[in-house]
Amino acid sequence: MDIPFNRVAIEQHREPNSYQHKKIEGVLLQLKQQKPIQYILDKAYFLDLPLLLNEKVLIPRPETEELVLKVIESLGYDFSGSIIDVGTGSGCIALALKKFMPGAKITGVDKSAEAIEVAKKNGIENNIDVQFLSLPVEEVDLNAFDIIVSNPPYIGWDEQNEMGDNVLKYEPGMALFSDDPNYFYKYIAKQINPLKKGKCLFYELNPKYAEEVKEFVSTCGFKDVEIELDLSGKKRMLIAGN
Repeated sequence: MDIPFNRVAIEQHREPNSYQHKKIEGVLLQLKQQKPIQYILDKAYFLDLPLLLNEKVLIPRPETEELVLKVIESLGYDFSGSIIDVGTGSGCIALALKKFMPGAKITGVDKSAEAIEVAKKNGIENNIDVQFLSLPVEEVDLNAFDIIVSNPPYIGWDEQNEMGDNVLKYEPGMALFSDDPNYFYKYIAKQINPLKKGKCLFYELNPKYAEEVKEFVSTCGFKDVEIELDLSGKKRMLIAGN
């Protein structure tokens, strides 16, 4: 109801005015229609970063927070190399990495110009300097970066029946589903020159295809390929270095 947090205790016993009543009714109606609260409020939080959201970008998940924390744990807060976030969406991964590793040079790319617009706004709102570019991954020189991080579309269209209406009706299908759920993982790994040492991949995975992705990445010159479990015990992340 647009009440500042420090006035909640004072205002909580006050009867809402007509404007506030209408706003509450509007929110309740949208919730009944299974619209995610993040889209209703146009806001979400990712590792304590406030993010602007709309239906052109995915709602950040806790599993993706785990991916970011794994990158930071592996590289360290003082990392000063270059990182690219492929399929950046709202910019949550790129912005969180820059927040915790301020010396890193970070770029976020997405083929959706509308998603990049959201990511740029989030960079401005959080005063975090990340370069966001509207580009398909096929037009990016991935060998120009030390670290590649990606949470790409990794759900097959045949898995739609496993998704809730709150996801299918409101979240962008382009960011969720793919004809080939492993396309981006394989494409990225194939582009990395095995002679250029020190490259690392960090993927968020569909657990269904984790072992297949690991096997493929291992054939692309990466020696240390590991799958990490998320907090639910699912094969959710892949880390690979050459």
